[in-house]
Amino acid sequence: MASESRSRWVQWLHRAGSMRLPWGAYEILMLVALLVAVLCTWGFIELAGRVVSGSTQKFDQWAVDSFRQTVLRHAPLGAETIDQTFVDISALGGPTVLLLMTASVLGFLLWDRRYNALLLMIMATVGGVVLTWLLKESIGRNRPGGMHLAIIQLSSFPSGHSMLSAVIYPTLGTLVARLVPRKRLKIYFMLVALALSFLIGISRIYLRVHYPTDVLAGWAAGLAWAAFCWTIAKYLERRGALEGGENEPASGSAD
Repeated sequence: MASESRSRWVQWLHRAGSMRLPWGAYEILMLVALLVAVLCTWGFIELAGRVVSGSTQKFDQWAVDSFRQTVLRHAPLGAETIDQTFVDISALGGPTVLLLMTASVLGFLLWDRRYNALLLMIMATVGGVVLTWLLKESIGRNRPGGMHLAIIQLSSFPSGHSMLSAVIYPTLGTLVARLVPRKRLKIYFMLVALALSFLIGISRIYLRVHYPTDVLAGWAAGLAWAAFCWTIAKYLERRGALEGGENEPASGSAD
């Protein structure tokens, strides 16, 4: 009896091991991207509701008041050096740097005649800027009180630096990753893009121009938009309508 039961288990395991999943890597990646977009959108809506209700204000104010002092207390460098370091990091998410980087990539795509990738990059960037402005205007949250260590213009929620860096840097990382064949390099480029967005968001809290919830909301909204744009890019690539895959030669002539 035991041997018959063991034999049935062996046969079932053999059949299960030989089964082919209905989904391949493409479908799984698309599902993950859509899941990221949905979860980040839900996270942003939750944060926005709590911010509007004022339930996060006490924590936000405590975090802004204590974060810089905590960093200075444990950092081996002086306050001026640390302040300038965070100003430099914050500038990586500012409009000037992002505009220069985006324009450089757009110039490359135009020069190499990757027109569909060019249009997708423009859509992701312009859409991210417009979405950031709309969200800021709709919430209208005031900036943290006290001394600010950076220039401020629009309202506080969500953090524009955090949101746009979460849109543009992963989008740039995705475009660059498509040009290299090795998966480790693809992962490296994406990790660098996410690390830059993380550091930029942290710098905004240190400089007392954003609350932590502003930064979290910026990351959530930015990643949601980036995941949506990535899904479109992957769909177009699947249909052969997007240039620039690692197996596709450049369309321009060699110099």
